[in-house]
This record gives sequence, structure tokens and C-alpha cells, in this order.
Amino acid sequence: MRQPPPGLPPSRHFMHSHLFRLRVPLALASMALLSLASCGSVSQSVPARQSSLPPGERLYIWNDEPGSASQRLIAFHPGSTQALTLPVGLVSQDHQRLYAATASGDHTTIAIYDTQTGAVQRTFTVPGTYSTSGMGFADAVLSGDGHWLALRGMRPVAGKTSLAVVDTQTGTLAAVTLDGDFELDGISPAGTMLYLIQQLGDSGHHYYVRAYGVVARALVEGIIVDKTAIDEAQMNGAPLTRQTVRDGSRAYTLYIDPERNIAFIHGLPLANDANGPLFARCIDLPVGATGDLLPYYTLALSADGKTLYAANAALGLVTSVSAQGDIFSVNITSTSGFGSGIIPLAAMKWGQVLSGGSALSADQKTLYVAGAHGIWAIDTASLRLRQSFLTDRAFSSLAASADGQTLYAVDPSRSVVVISLSTGKITSTLSDVAPHPMSIGWVAG
Repeated sequence: MRQPPPGLPPSRHFMHSHLFRLRVPLALASMALLSLASCGSVSQSVPARQSSLPPGERLYIWNDEPGSASQRLIAFHPGSTQALTLPVGLVSQDHQRLYAATASGDHTTIAIYDTQTGAVQRTFTVPGTYSTSGMGFADAVLSGDGHWLALRGMRPVAGKTSLAVVDTQTGTLAAVTLDGDFELDGISPAGTMLYLIQQLGDSGHHYYVRAYGVVARALVEGIIVDKTAIDEAQMNGAPLTRQTVRDGSRAYTLYIDPERNIAFIHGLPLANDANGPLFARCIDLPVGATGDLLPYYTLALSADGKTLYAANAALGLVTSVSAQGDIFSVNITSTSGFGSGIIPLAAMKWGQVLSGGSALSADQKTLYVAGAHGIWAIDTASLRLRQSFLTDRAFSSLAASADGQTLYAVDPSRSVVVISLSTGKITSTLSDVAPHPMSIGWVAG
């Protein structure tokens, strides 16, 4: 509920601006038509390497492909000779299925992939032109279990917005047409409510958060606000990163406004009906002397969905937020400083933009935070610094191994490195497996 930087389109991720050209796991603009026959393939060209990682562990890396508008999801074990390749798309909360929508002519093909085997579980065609390759959440959102897929039309009519709610189990589609400029923000677990960003088209780039009843086929009267700050009904700011609870019933989005030096978490319950609660919760985060460092903010959610961690390695700040109870119980529990590696944003290289810049250890006792000067390990109980690693290097994406012995990271040279947590040193580089990594999607045991 903040003012956006001047000239920045409302409700657009900073990945849309000239500072943030990094393609993210949910996204890639102007992707060419995917060939289903070429996806889910296994490559034999990855050289074997020694690894002390758990035998069944697999990394999922979002990898860019230079010279094309395509990004792929590459899955592999560092000690294996095989790599599995999947297309860009939306992934269910349990990481078991990937949903990819590609348009051709006046229809769209939706394919559902098994992320463990790469097999296409099923495909179906729906009328209209939609895609899962757009940046951010504006054009496509998925329910937590993958049952419901919401899409925004790629060929809008002036003054109108076309949306579709797809039942991925039956292949049926419910078409929605709204007067005005709307973007997708979320979908309820039952697929009965859409959560939308309504652009107001004013010079201040204001927008409302709205709810649409799929069964009633109508916008719910009124707007969604923080009940504790109703005077700030017009939302502003740019979403940077998001965490969603496992069942898809609540989303937390971290917004930043470098111009006004403001950062906050917007908690949104994704209720299944108009009885709600159709309210939000805004939690202001600590900032420094300048807004230039706000893009270093990261957001992590504990495995039980009860605690959020907002950390910024450039500011040297970490905040824990209790996410238990109803939306009005979401509040900051503690904030701590852990030192900083401050670097002006203008000095950042293209590949250094954070995407998945923090990760929790499997036992939830340690939060790892990436930044321009190394990786910081923070005790989640006390928010005190445990140790730091490789402070002479920058990292943009992190994931922890299941056994707690290894950390995976993407560095500015656009390679994935394996870091031993016992020594704090890099043990191997995986540039041959994922030669152009954008971010680490997840680690599967």
C-alpha cells in the first residue's frame, strides 16, 4: 500500500524494469512455441563428476538459453551423467507437476508434466490465446495443488481484460471478460475465487486488489484492504518476491519502493468464497538510509508455514514474522542486524539480481541469505549470525541440501556452485550441467 517509483508501471515486478532484466522461474517474455516432443527429454552429454551429496538428491535449475526467448528447467544430480529438461511453466506447491500453456493461432495447448520423470501426463487444448511464459504473476497463476490454472488473454481488447479459469483435471475452461485493466494476483484452492490487480490508470499508478467470484461470474463488491489501514485502500509499489503456503490458502508478497525507501510484506488470504476474509495485512519492514538497497530483500517461509523471514544482506537486516492464526495476527516478532556487505545497486551486474536469494536448512534452524558479499548463515531462533561464507564473491540464488551438509548457489559468473557447509568452500562448479543458470528452483530428495 505504498507509492511506486515514478515512471514504474503499477503492479509490475522489478524484473520488468531496466534494473531487473533477470528472467525468473515462473516467467519468460515472448517465449516461442514449445515443442512437446522436445521437452521432458534426457540428455546424455553431462560429464560425470564426484559428489558427496545424498544419492537420490536432485537439483532443479531454471536455465536461460542465449540467443532465444526460451528458458528451461533442468533437473540433475551433480554426480549423474543425465539431465532432465522441462519447459518453462508453473509448478505445483509440492513440486510434483509443471503446467505449461503455449498459444498457436486462436487456441492454446496446456501440457502437464511429471517433474520427476519429465513425462507428459496429459495435454489438452482450450480456445483463446494464453501463456505461462509471462514474467511475474500478472498473466498466469496456479492453485497450490495444480487443480486450477488462471490465465490472462494475450490479445486484449481496448478497455477490457480476458481471463480464463482452467480445470486441469477435466480440461474445461471458464472464460471471464471484465471492463477495465486487470492482472492476476492469485486463485483460491477451490478455483472459485480469482484475486486481481485492477489498474486505475491514473498518473500515480494506483491500483486496487479485487476479488472475482468464478461461480457468481462477477467482481465482489468493494476492494481488499488491510483492515487496520483502510485509508490506504489504493495499493502502490512493486512486488519483488512471493511465498505461498503449501495448501495455497495464503500468499505473502514482498513489495519495495526504492524511490520512497519503503518495503513491506502484503499477506493475502486466498479465500474460496466472498465470505472471506477478504482482507489483507501489510507489514512494514525495516529499511536503511537509501532505497537503493531494497532490491536485496529476500523472503523465505518455514516448512510449517508459521514463520516468514525477510532478510536483506546489503542492509544487514533480518526480520521474522509470525504467520500463525488469522491474517490480523500476522506481525513482526523480531528484527536483528547481522552485518552487511553494502554495494550500490548501480554497481550490480545483470546476473547478480536476486531470485530465490534466501533458503532455510532442512531442519529449519538456519537461514542462508545471499548478497553482493557472500552468504550469511543466520540462526532462526535468535536471528543471530552463525557465520558467513565466501565474502569475496556475490551470489544470487540459494538452496540447501536435505542432509544439511551442502549449499547450492548461483554466482555472478552464471554458474551453479556446490559449497561445503563444514568448510565454507566451493567443492565443485556445475556450469557444464546448467551452463546459464538464472536461479535454483528447488532441491528434491
